[in-house]
Amino acid sequence: MSVVQSKGLENLQSLSVGLFELTLCETINLLASLPNLATLKCKESGLGHQFDAIPRCELADYVLFTYYPLSKTFRRWECEADSSSAMDCVALCAVLLAIACPQFSCTSVSVLNNKEYARCVANVVAEEPFINYRDLIQPLPSLDASID
Repeated sequence: MSVVQSKGLENLQSLSVGLFELTLCETINLLASLPNLATLKCKESGLGHQFDAIPRCELADYVLFTYYPLSKTFRRWECEADSSSAMDCVALCAVLLAIACPQFSCTSVSVLNNKEYARCVANVVAEEPFINYRDLIQPLPSLDASID
């Protein structure tokens, strides 16, 4: 990610990498390198190697204590996903981004996946310890289905 540290890119507010896949780990590194990024459009590719060894029940605490506040400007993730079966991972990534980024409030998914995404977010938020972070996660249910 040394490329994003070039002069001028630190002011970038919106980035679309099309169907390029980013893991949550890569997204976090990108947000750390682009402090003014408000919107990111990419394809979801799971959590990433950094999170593999962390039990799901410890992810929320890990993200909060390691990254918060990751970005004070990041608000919107336009997520391309292959199918509704990927919505569990998209929802988990969205919840973790909401915990790490205070202004994060929206994940856009395909209209076809919107209901499944909403169900998956509700399931993640109902789990321990995610339920303890409801105040940080609260904006997520305001869904947007703008990606076709």
